[in-house]
Amino acid sequence: MNRWLIIVVTYNSQEVIGDCLSSLLIAAGEYERIKRASGLCQICVVDNCSYDSTVPIVKTFREVTLIVSNENGGFARAVNMGLRQSDAPFVFLLNPDCLVDRRCLIALTNVFEQQPQAGVLGLHLRNPDGTFQPSGGPFPSLVDFLLSLFLPRSITIARRFRARQFDPIEPVDEVSGAAMAVRRSAFQATEMMDESFFLYFEDLDLCMRAKRAGYRVFWVRDALAFHHWSLSIKKVLWVSRPAFMHSALTYFRKHYGTAAATLMRLSLLFRYVTRCVIGKPQPLEVWLSWRVLSSRELDFRKLVNQICRPAGS
Repeated sequence: MNRWLIIVVTYNSQEVIGDCLSSLLIAAGEYERIKRASGLCQICVVDNCSYDSTVPIVKTFREVTLIVSNENGGFARAVNMGLRQSDAPFVFLLNPDCLVDRRCLIALTNVFEQQPQAGVLGLHLRNPDGTFQPSGGPFPSLVDFLLSLFLPRSITIARRFRARQFDPIEPVDEVSGAAMAVRRSAFQATEMMDESFFLYFEDLDLCMRAKRAGYRVFWVRDALAFHHWSLSIKKVLWVSRPAFMHSALTYFRKHYGTAAATLMRLSLLFRYVTRCVIGKPQPLEVWLSWRVLSSRELDFRKLVNQICRPAGS
């Protein structure tokens, strides 16, 4: 019987985690009802050292396994911590600002069973108002990414999705990590999530490595989730924007080489200087961004945790 490990990574997610877990419990119950077996789904929350009420809220869900990290180790490290809690053949990664449809696990399981080479599945994401949210497409080239830094988002999305058919099960290169299902053997083949990414690009990197290992990536129309885009991130823009730049540099250096990373660094620097002139970001964000853009060897995780450590700890 196919079992699921569901991992939700939280950081100061008190506004959304309760609804997220409630939707997951409904979906898990529906899956077990249809499969006529209990204990097929384990839900695990890995908390990245939240200082709000996230942990107390999670503790009210007795069916949920809770792991509390003593530092904010980033998304990839938290996922790897969660993976060790079960040997279930299917793993579902979900952001806390998502609500899942009750039949999403059934839809995902059907694809895994029908497509033995399927390693990563992306869900059909919708905004809270029901409108379509982009997910699934080709790997962005260096040119694609550089254009996305300077062109309006509507134009870059149109370019990326112009070849999509939105079939019930559509092969793509990469899918959003906001709601992603992964066959455990694909995790094993790729040696789990790359912890050099603190936030952003770890999903893109995983899809890239899974495809290189011989697995396929699909977007699944019947696996529906509603995603509050960047709801949690907006509260910590001072770290999320530098983290985005750090991960972009890490990704392009890893997969496209030093020259690509250098061009990316120069482009990000130009874009960020423009932002500083127009947007007037927080001083801490500016300082952290400058550290990222001026240093190739930077332990971003250590730096962030030094800044965030409570006084006296």
